[in-house]
Amino acid sequence: MAYKLFLDDYRDSPDTSWTIVRSKKEFCEIIEVQGLPSIISFDHDLTDRHYGLDYSDNETGADCAEWLFHYLKRNNLEVMRFKVHSLNPDAQRRIELAINGCQSLLEVK
Repeated sequence: MAYKLFLDDYRDSPDTSWTIVRSKKEFCEIIEVQGLPSIISFDHDLTDRHYGLDYSDNETGADCAEWLFHYLKRNNLEVMRFKVHSLNPDAQRRIELAINGCQSLLEVK
């Protein structure tokens, strides 16, 4: 059964049809167990340190997008629909670049 994935450390999804994950670990685990969702909605800042612009833990929404690229490539899968709901405009761009890089590298049109 298809599912929709909502990645955010504290906000709830717009409605109950989304599966919520709060961390990179949960993000990776659910995709590895349930497969790709029909859509992913990304937040970027997933821990308190990210709000201080410290992304050194590699646990941001952009890091999740990069992990997703490797998962797709390893499993020969195409990119699904996504959106970014992060309020951080620079972080939003980081996620979009990671996903767009996935699309161009996998030649998804």
